[in-house]
Amino acid sequence: CTSGLIARDQAEAMRSLLADCTDAEIGADPQLAIAAAWLYWSLGEGLQAQRYAVAAERGDLEGPSADGASSIRSSLANLNATLAFRGVHEMLADAEYVYATERETGARWVVDSCRSIGMANVLLDRPAEAIVALREALMLATAPEHAAARIVCLGYLAYAAADLGRWPDARKWAREAKALIGERDLSRSLPAPIALTAKATVLVHDGDLYRAAQDLAEATALGHLFAGARWMTADMELRWGE
Repeated sequence: CTSGLIARDQAEAMRSLLADCTDAEIGADPQLAIAAAWLYWSLGEGLQAQRYAVAAERGDLEGPSADGASSIRSSLANLNATLAFRGVHEMLADAEYVYATERETGARWVVDSCRSIGMANVLLDRPAEAIVALREALMLATAPEHAAARIVCLGYLAYAAADLGRWPDARKWAREAKALIGERDLSRSLPAPIALTAKATVLVHDGDLYRAAQDLAEATALGHLFAGARWMTADMELRWGE
């Protein structure tokens, strides 16, 4: 669950396993609360995910985490960097904490933290810093299970490059993001509208408004996938409006 990108069938199976637990029982175990928060984030139920994340904060966070993080605190910071319900500056702080504490433990944690650092910097209008973090994530996200994370990183790399006026880079990264959607059969998953929006952004700049409108229509039709993270909904809707 640590990447937050859980397949719908997996999420429904996890929800059925949690059905026998009360909210109080889930909240009393920070590791279970973190898992529940990831679950509800993936199902588009952001407020419920936020409640479980807050519940996890009340527990003992100093022990090792069952998901492989060096501590439960680090695992929670990784979750909070994705939910970002306290704002983008806190999102960046959480992601930087994960990067600092987990960079020696394995690529998957560094991928998650670099992705969040990069996305936060795009939102904070720091595109150069975003590109550094997102390219590090891409360098490490080489396993097949990293495909969704790669698409997100490529999409936000395209946004950052566009902000800097580096249109050849934006074009390249948007093209790679969209191609990976097809290669990995992720056309109905959360990364898809991010990639489609990046591609539409480049096409508008290139004057190909017909194809841009097609990609934009496909992206907006998938907007419900962002329901679990209001900050992402806001970011995408602003881009669509532009």
